[in-house]
Amino acid sequence: MSLFGFGGKCEICGCTEDNPCWNPEHGFCGLADDEHTVCTHCAIKEIAEDPETIHRVNDLRKEADNE
Repeated sequence: MSLFGFGGKCEICGCTEDNPCWNPEHGFCGLADDEHTVCTHCAIKEIAEDPETIHRVNDLRKEADNE
């Protein structure tokens, strides 16, 4: 079963199942609410404010490939 559900997308950072957030201590995000609108890495203040949290990790990979 998908962590994001069907068509889930975080309304705060825009992450999806194919482009999740990452934190070295907490791993990849999943959706934190039943409506599938907020990911765990945005919903949990400690993770959201951690400078090691990377939102939409695949966007970073695309940027690196274009440099």
